[in-house]
Amino acid sequence: MLRNNFVLLRGYQVVLGLFCAVALTLPSHAAEPFSFGVLNQQPAAETAALWNPVLQHLHAKTGLSFKFRMGTTVQETDAMTARGEFDFLYSNHNFEPEFSQANYQPIVQWGGKPLVGQIVVLADSPYQNLKDISGKTVAFPSKDAFIAYKVTRQALNKAGVEINPEFGASQQGAAVLLQTGRAEAASLNKMFAEKFQAEGKATFRVLYESEAWPNIPVSAHPRVNPEQVAAVKQALLDMSNDPEGQALLSKLKIPGFLPVSDEVYKATRLLYQEKF
Repeated sequence: MLRNNFVLLRGYQVVLGLFCAVALTLPSHAAEPFSFGVLNQQPAAETAALWNPVLQHLHAKTGLSFKFRMGTTVQETDAMTARGEFDFLYSNHNFEPEFSQANYQPIVQWGGKPLVGQIVVLADSPYQNLKDISGKTVAFPSKDAFIAYKVTRQALNKAGVEINPEFGASQQGAAVLLQTGRAEAASLNKMFAEKFQAEGKATFRVLYESEAWPNIPVSAHPRVNPEQVAAVKQALLDMSNDPEGQALLSKLKIPGFLPVSDEVYKATRLLYQEKF
């Protein structure tokens, strides 16, 4: 009897040992992917088609996983920003005072040319200067847009031009309002205006062009481990140098990313404090 109990006990020990050994060799549950929020500049499908390949590249270079996120409207994305729902964020709306509590910190900025705002009309429009669009409907992406609302609206105010604002929810939406005759002019990011025209959707004439402003950054939420932030930052910066990154940038027709500091956006924050 004792011998049988001993054999049974040994059997349990062997089985337990095997179970522990298997448990140690099984892969642990994958960590939750980092949420990567993106500003509503274009329709969600176009935005995802641009950013998902970049996030896949980041995964390959850092070993970290990312999930593209974007609200159905710019207001929804901004609300998510204010609540700090994104681990990483491509936006400059976080510099608005009402979103500052989330404390996103810039790590890189979009490369290429700096931000420039334009107020444009269709090529065959009779309007020749800002005074001519006084009292007319001007399309903007949203009241939260920096280069295509804050900067250009300030210019209109300084010129003493009162207009009827109409909001298209995105750069694309504002351009379409002008294209379809529902607005006499549109305020756009110069880079987007050039892209819209290059796609053959319309031909614009520029009534006003702003000075250059710092480009939109990728920022990190303070809760993200600094080592992981550093890895993401380096992977984004390296895209312009390594063959895989260069090939992806060429395929997506984007310029890559540049180093940046929080201090660069001091003037952006100040302009966001103005109410109009």
